[in-house]
Amino acid sequence: MKENDDQQQQQHEDRLRNLHECLLLRILLNLPTKDVVKCSVLSSEWRNVWKLVPGLDLDFDDFRDHVAFASFIDRFLGLNSESRLQHFKFAYEPEEEEDEVDLVRLTRWIGTAVDRKVQHLHVWYTTGRDYELEIPQTVYTCESLVSLNLRGVCLPNPKIVSLPCVKVITLDLVRFTRDWGLVLLISGCPLLKSFTLTDPLFSIASFEDLVVAVDAPRLEYLKIFDYFAQSFMIHSPGSLAEADIGIAFNVLCKNRFDPDNLTMRNMIRSFLMGISSVKVMNIHTYFLEAIYNNSRRQRLPLFPNLTSLRAVVDDCRWEMLPIFLESCPNLKDLSLVYQMYGGEEVINVPGPRCFLPCLESVEIKEESSRRIITEARVIKVIKLATYFLEKSTILKKLILSLRPNNRKKRPYAFLKELLKIPKLSPSCQVVVLRSCQ
Repeated sequence: MKENDDQQQQQHEDRLRNLHECLLLRILLNLPTKDVVKCSVLSSEWRNVWKLVPGLDLDFDDFRDHVAFASFIDRFLGLNSESRLQHFKFAYEPEEEEDEVDLVRLTRWIGTAVDRKVQHLHVWYTTGRDYELEIPQTVYTCESLVSLNLRGVCLPNPKIVSLPCVKVITLDLVRFTRDWGLVLLISGCPLLKSFTLTDPLFSIASFEDLVVAVDAPRLEYLKIFDYFAQSFMIHSPGSLAEADIGIAFNVLCKNRFDPDNLTMRNMIRSFLMGISSVKVMNIHTYFLEAIYNNSRRQRLPLFPNLTSLRAVVDDCRWEMLPIFLESCPNLKDLSLVYQMYGGEEVINVPGPRCFLPCLESVEIKEESSRRIITEARVIKVIKLATYFLEKSTILKKLILSLRPNNRKKRPYAFLKELLKIPKLSPSCQVVVLRSCQ
């Protein structure tokens, strides 16, 4: 038995030892750098393999302090300095704001990665300071770059943007020194397929005239979360297949959305038409409110390709959802995150709503800031379930994921009311789950 075990162990060792170097480096390239370094203890032949991996993926939390973190990156960039980098990723998030930050060194790292023809550049910088790390201008002309992922940094005003290979851009909490810098960045990426913009900050005194424009003919995925910009424009969106939209249309500024404003209405309709080709979409509560307000003055465009929708709405706005669903004739799957904050405001949608001929699956997940059941809360949940059961002609399953309101009592009354709801689709299953969140 021991001899067999020794033979099996030898076979495994031989497999590792006999891996071609190109294949081995490709495997290690997909691991965080800390794990790649750990592999050096597997054998004497692997002791220096980590130095050959053409990529860095490092987190500040993996080191005892910023000195050790910085020293390791300096050492890595000094290795094989003439070779190309496939990716350069680091997250600098020290716990203490008092920790010394060498911005010159951080900027030099990025510049070195660009000089080494990096393909994937990911920089996450979070120190609690005021966007002090500025990305060097050379990033804008890095012709080898394929993906750019930035967080908590400042993007300077670009002199020229030429990124012929970039397919993915992700910008989270990024500050722009000029409001049109974003437009130049996007327009300089002719192959852009995925674009994510979350909580941007533009260095202008007023957001009332701020325009966010996306002109990317090959774009397939779009994610935008913004509460300040008032105008959004989508150009050449023919290939767009998936979108995640959380736009407030200046809801936090004094000049918030006005449904009687023709310019605003036309802009919103144009934006909706720009994303109308999507097959999968997430929408969020303020964006749903804008859609509803706009529908009161003009007809919404159709979303003929949309088959899967996830909507995050609060209890004061969920009744706006049927308005949008009327524009989604081929919707099959709906996931509704229903946020209950205890408000009693109800928005009554006038007139009967149309049937949902293709809807097959509905999941309603309740999120509540209160753990005490109220009659108003029960009425809202029943009303929401009633709409889908009465309007969905081929519905197969309705799932209600509810937060428990009392561990000792079961919501028998609620279930009895639910069972009384007439179902347009006789084969529909109603499943009630009690979430532990």
